[in-house]
Amino acid sequence: MINIPQQCHLMNLSDDYWSIYKRTMMEIAIDLESIKQTLEEQRQNLAAFVDKKQNSQHEMEISNPDQAERAMDSRDKNREKLLLDHVERQLEELNQALNRMEGGTYGICTSCGENIQAARLDIMPSAALCIECQRSHDQK
Repeated sequence: MINIPQQCHLMNLSDDYWSIYKRTMMEIAIDLESIKQTLEEQRQNLAAFVDKKQNSQHEMEISNPDQAERAMDSRDKNREKLLLDHVERQLEELNQALNRMEGGTYGICTSCGENIQAARLDIMPSAALCIECQRSHDQK
């Protein structure tokens, strides 16, 4: 949760403005807590998926002595490897987002330092780049 100070020594806000400020900060804290919960659920699901796939790959290596089946297994293993690589990258992005949240930099573009649009974070809570920086990154 975000700690809301009882007094603001930087500016003298009227009671109305101060109550709006506190309410806004509380809403942001609730949103961040909800996003954190979503990120952690996604992380758990992806980690479970990776564990399951790694165990199934190990079981496939033990069985199937037939050459044709081994060829099909090899193709399937390549697909599984690509999928696992993708999922592991997603898992790393989730971990980095949670680290940014803990560090107080969640929602700030890691490239330009500007705020990431709320709509982008709603769609992709692990986003580290604003739309402009992501486009620039993708073009490289």
